[in-house]
Formats: sequence, structure tokens, C-alpha cells
Amino acid sequence: MTSFQEFSSGQPVYVEKRISSVDLPAVRRRLRTALQEQRQYDVLQWNCESFVHWLVNGKAESPQISVWLLVLGGLLALRVAT
Repeated sequence: MTSFQEFSSGQPVYVEKRISSVDLPAVRRRLRTALQEQRQYDVLQWNCESFVHWLVNGKAESPQISVWLLVLGGLLALRVAT
């Protein structure tokens, strides 16, 4: 945990999504869980993006990784077909 000033290090920070007051208790509960579990970073299953998605909406997903896996799968399918 850190202050906003320490986190930003004087750089601009953009808010991607604001948490509604209705959703805030669930987000706080997931944050406490994450701090207790201290899961290991995994580029495919538990990266920064998937963590934030899980924190905000309860579902660990990484659209960037999903796109890369689709592209990779398509390339492999083309390679096998030729």
C-alpha cells in the first residue's frame, strides 16, 4: 500500500474506471483477499491486467493476453494447414 503521490512518482495517472459506492465493499473485500493470498505473478493467468479486472469486477481476465492467444492459435492453425 502506498500514497497516491508515491505511486504516481510525479507522473500523470489516468482513471480507467471509477468504482461505484455500491461496488466498493466487494472491491475492498477482494483487495483484502489478494493481500492475504499474495498470489505469484503469471503472465498468462495472473498478470497486472487480470488482477485489476478481478479486483474491479470479480473476474480475472486479460483482454490483451486473450488477443495474443487468438493470434498465436490462428498462426499455428495456418502453419498446420500448409
